[in-house]
Amino acid sequence: SQARPGVTSTAASAMQAIGAAFDFPTLQRGFWLHFGSAIDAHAASCMRVECFELAGVSELAQLTFMSRIMEYDPSDLKVSPAFHGTDISNFSKIFEQGFRIPGEGNDVEIVNGTTHGAGTYVANVDAAWLAMQPRFCRGFGGDSLQLLVCAVLHTEFVSHHKDAKVASQEGHVVPVGVVTGSRYKDTDSQGRGSRGIPHMVEPILVWDMVSLAATSTADISALLPGGIHKQTYH
Repeated sequence: SQARPGVTSTAASAMQAIGAAFDFPTLQRGFWLHFGSAIDAHAASCMRVECFELAGVSELAQLTFMSRIMEYDPSDLKVSPAFHGTDISNFSKIFEQGFRIPGEGNDVEIVNGTTHGAGTYVANVDAAWLAMQPRFCRGFGGDSLQLLVCAVLHTEFVSHHKDAKVASQEGHVVPVGVVTGSRYKDTDSQGRGSRGIPHMVEPILVWDMVSLAATSTADISALLPGGIHKQTYH
C-alpha cells in the first residue's frame, strides 16, 4: 500500500461509517479476534505455550502506530501478525518507546546485524522458530522464553524476506501481546520443532479488522488464546 496525501480524514470517515472507534484498543481487539487462533497454533508448533498476555504499550507507541495508519487508506492497507524475539531486558523499552530504528536520532544499537538494511526485523507468524533462536531470544532461564506478538503494516516501507519482514520506518510494527512458554526438547539447530506447521496466514485489511472488532463486545483479554489470561504484560 502506498501513502497518499490527505488520507487522514478519509480514514476517520471510513471508521465512522461502520460505527467503529478508530483507536488502538479497537485495532488490538480486531487483531486478536481474527488472528488469535492462528497465532496460538503457530506458536505451539515450536514451543510449549503457557500463556498469552496483552502487551502494555504506552500511549506514545500506540499513537505512533495509529498515526502511521492514518497516512493510508484503511480499505487498502493490510496488516499481518508476526513474532519478535529479543533480550527480555528490551521489553520495557519497546513497550514505552515502540520499535526504534537504529541510528535514527536515538541510541539504539545494532545487535544482530543488518542483512536487509537497518530496521525492525520480525519473523512471519508461521516462522516462530526463527524468532525464538537463542541469538535473538535471550535473558531467559533454561528452555523458558517469551516472544513479542506484533502487528505489522504492509506498506512500501516493509520488505519481505522469506520467513521474515523488515520495517525500515518506525511506526509500522507494534507489539500487541506476549507469549510465554518453553522450547520443545526435540527442536533442531534452528529451533524448529516436529509438531508440524499449520496453514499459512494471510494479512487482513485494516478496514476489515476494525469492522470485525465492532461486532464483539467481549473483554479483549478474553480474546487471547485460551480466553483466561487477564494480565497485561508491562
